[in-house]
Amino acid sequence: MNSNLLNMALQLSVQDIFSSSWFSSALMNKVWTEAMRSSVNGLIRKTGGADLLGVALGGSLRGDAAMLRQASSNVSEAQAMMNMAATAAGNIAGQLNEASTLTGAFLAAVQTQGLSPGNPAYDALYEQYQPRYKAISDNIDNIIQNTTYNGMPLLNGSAWGGDERLSVMWGASGPVAASVHIQAGESGFPLTFSDMSADFADVVTKVGLYGNPAVQTGLSSLQSSAQTLADLYAGRAGSLQGQATSLQSQAKILEEAAAHRIKTPAPVSTESLLLNLILRDTGGLFSGKG
Repeated sequence: MNSNLLNMALQLSVQDIFSSSWFSSALMNKVWTEAMRSSVNGLIRKTGGADLLGVALGGSLRGDAAMLRQASSNVSEAQAMMNMAATAAGNIAGQLNEASTLTGAFLAAVQTQGLSPGNPAYDALYEQYQPRYKAISDNIDNIIQNTTYNGMPLLNGSAWGGDERLSVMWGASGPVAASVHIQAGESGFPLTFSDMSADFADVVTKVGLYGNPAVQTGLSSLQSSAQTLADLYAGRAGSLQGQATSLQSQAKILEEAAAHRIKTPAPVSTESLLLNLILRDTGGLFSGKG
């Protein structure tokens, strides 16, 4: 793995850990803390009856549930962006595999016939294979340029400068990666994409069609890099999907707790309601069947 891919892998890994920790700790900790401590204790002092307390706590829980649902929606959008990037990078890897097969056939024909540049037969073969090789290169360029989400370029670093939604990270020779902020609750997390235009655009020029094995070596290296990026993006998308689902489940629990709290005439603590709802679907140590 080259340094750019290693850097991207580390960034995605750190961001995944960060967002997972944020979802499991910061957001729900805020919800639980407010619902169980501040809201309960404060409202008990300010209200004289269980019904008023239930309505007030129910409203607070519903507000927190709405925040969680919006966070889930935003995370689902982040997942869609990562899925789009994964699909595009995978398609680029597939195109590079086709290019490798094509250049392999060209190389085999050149070696079989003992041809070299300048020979009319070599030139004829070149004219036969070059247009197909360029078509593959053009396909890769189109994928890079057209992989956009709501108009935002995901893989084309040359187009990042004009999009204010992106925070661009620069290297010595130009943009290396860019991140978009995903809002979730009162905070959020970054979602990072690697610039694929620098290494993968205009392959026909970067790795020219020549009658030697170096062409396939170069294409194989590019194909491996593109597939690695595709796998990294797909893994991040899978993690985001799990986080979005978890947020939806947490929102449902809070909404049910709000409904139960409002309907409960006797003083029942919010923490008890939440605990009962969470434990409702968990298994027991012993089976009721013989």
